[in-house]
Amino acid sequence: MVSAPRAVTVRAHGKINLDLRVLGTRPDGFHELRTVFQAISLHDTLECVPREGPFAIECAAAGVPLDRTNLIWRAADALWRALRRTGPARDMVVRLEKRIPLQAGLGGGSADAAAALLGLAHAWRVSLRPVQFTDVAAGLGADVPFFLAGGTALGLGRGDEIYPLADLPRHWIVLLLPGFGVSTGEAFGWYNAERDLARGPLVREPQHVPGPWPSRAAQMINDLEAPIARHHPEIDQMKAALRRAGALAAAMSGSGSAVFGLFQKRGDAHAAVERWEAMKAREREALRPGSAQVAARESRRKTTLSGVPTTMPSLLRAYEISARAAAVGFDWARATDVLDKIDEEVLELRHEVESGATGQLSRAEEEMGDLLFAIANLSRKLGIEPEAALRRANDKFTRRFEAVEHAFSARGESLQGATLEQMEDEWQRVKQES
Repeated sequence: MVSAPRAVTVRAHGKINLDLRVLGTRPDGFHELRTVFQAISLHDTLECVPREGPFAIECAAAGVPLDRTNLIWRAADALWRALRRTGPARDMVVRLEKRIPLQAGLGGGSADAAAALLGLAHAWRVSLRPVQFTDVAAGLGADVPFFLAGGTALGLGRGDEIYPLADLPRHWIVLLLPGFGVSTGEAFGWYNAERDLARGPLVREPQHVPGPWPSRAAQMINDLEAPIARHHPEIDQMKAALRRAGALAAAMSGSGSAVFGLFQKRGDAHAAVERWEAMKAREREALRPGSAQVAARESRRKTTLSGVPTTMPSLLRAYEISARAAAVGFDWARATDVLDKIDEEVLELRHEVESGATGQLSRAEEEMGDLLFAIANLSRKLGIEPEAALRRANDKFTRRFEAVEHAFSARGESLQGATLEQMEDEWQRVKQES
């Protein structure tokens, strides 16, 4: 006689990676890993409720799939088959309260899958041996077996071979989440493309976890961090901000994009959060169109680039760049001064014409802003004076602009009305001829 199912509520705790090394590529195509998992208090909540009819998932959070692509659904089907039941899983709805961010490297999907296995087994009133749970979990995802036990654990193989470790002494964790996610596929793809850079000496600076903890292997090194940070510099900025705020150690978790800092005291963690929020508030104020500084600069700035004279939209972008530069230790006021000087020199080289594409101007200025910040940031990392690097970049731009202008003039043509694509094509021809 089969017992009637019952409602069960279970938590799905997230995780961070205290260490993550990519040791190579396995014969099966997966990467050989050595990682130290640490469960954290941040969690989703799953409520398994008996209900006649097809299996279903309910969740109000945006971006969470409610079909068979969700690991909860796959866990239900896998467990149903392990119980030797025919057909697809049915007569159960899982209501998910989602709090772990998506694509953040915090294991939210895998944690939900593990919690679903445990919750559904209780709801269906069935008993499985631990090794059976582990086998089913491993078929769902490499790190799903870890979430069956939690705590602190060493993960080997694909991350699915779990060996419990002594728990890390209690710490407070501050999580910083950028405005983007990183998929596991993207992370390992970038790592493969930049493997030599990812394992360079500048990347692998150990940060020992403090306290009487036997696993000194956790040095807060993440081999995926450097290649991801090269695509998303915000990762390094958030790490630096946490360290300046007093974090004992800071790193990106898993394949990103979340960055975490460890604090031994709750008050220090709260102070770090307040400091971060205050910095973001200053950035927003600097970007506010009505601010006096922005208005003053706008009142004296007019420019064009194959377009009509217009107030320079990148002024706001310049303040954003300055604020972002401050986050990586580059003086805000100094950054503004450097950008101001470059603005003045660039403006002298631009032609004011009566027609053109304002949209192209805006896009070009956005790209220029990104490049200026990247140059300042990279030069700082390499020990080069940012102002000198920016000056050299401006000199290269000047020579390029003058070469294109000369080529147009030699043919009796004018830059007026030329598109960015035409100017870029002309520059490629000039380079080939020289």
